[in-house]
Amino acid sequence: MSAAPHVPVLIDEVLDALAIAPGEVHVDGTFGAGGYSSAMADAGARVFAFDRDPDAIAAAIRAILDDPPAQSAVREAALRFTWQANGDALLAHLQSIAASG
Repeated sequence: MSAAPHVPVLIDEVLDALAIAPGEVHVDGTFGAGGYSSAMADAGARVFAFDRDPDAIAAAIRAILDDPPAQSAVREAALRFTWQANGDALLAHLQSIAASG
């Protein structure tokens, strides 16, 4: 990763296109510096972020460790999590995509 991380310039357009609703599950397969993932999470989505670049992964871990989420927020998210609910949300999301295409 370069010294100056990528700054997403189309963040508003991407968020408008995704039409994120709170509680939805989204996947960011090119996490990078985390700009899009952060924006999706700020819009209320649950975001699973991946990257192949070990420097990007290390930077993401450092950012979380430097500014960890509140324990109450982590606890609340953990209590809501079930594999069944996650699978159901993903299935519903994929079915809505398939139905609109």
